[in-house]
Amino acid sequence: DASGHETPGPSLLCQWRDSCRDFLCHLYAYATVSNDTLTKLVEELQRLKIQRIYEVGAGTGYWALLLRDKGLVVQATDIAPTSTKSNEYHGCVPPFGTVSTSAQLPESSDVLLLCYPPPNNMAFSVLKGYSGEILIHVGEWQGLTGNTALEGHLLTHYRILCRLPCERWGTDCA
Repeated sequence: DASGHETPGPSLLCQWRDSCRDFLCHLYAYATVSNDTLTKLVEELQRLKIQRIYEVGAGTGYWALLLRDKGLVVQATDIAPTSTKSNEYHGCVPPFGTVSTSAQLPESSDVLLLCYPPPNNMAFSVLKGYSGEILIHVGEWQGLTGNTALEGHLLTHYRILCRLPCERWGTDCA
């Protein structure tokens, strides 16, 4: 439910702001990141001696590209890569790199990346089958990403090692 997550305004203005945001989200990613935050994330992964990331729900592969540019090995996967068919969230936008279709779960040696997972059971289902210890979750808490099952699993099975800010699209206040 998006109520409470948008900057208030007249209906027509809200629709216009949403259309501007949605256009950019479709082209790039629903979660944006500053170079400073990305650098801090990579430094934290290096501190933990991590170089391999397995991204599920990669969409356009935008985050995978950013992380690859920082020297990490990223396997980006999506049930509907934009290069092969229309994706529910990104349509047929050309991907930023290779995004494969994969039904396999990441190896326990890989870090799992869930970037702005949809508000359904996808992320929770993936996380239940993941045997690794480190997860990068990019998104909102009790907001527009994931669901309460995912959040409950995170609270009982993981601890926060690092928390970094993401940029906000102009229409979001969460």
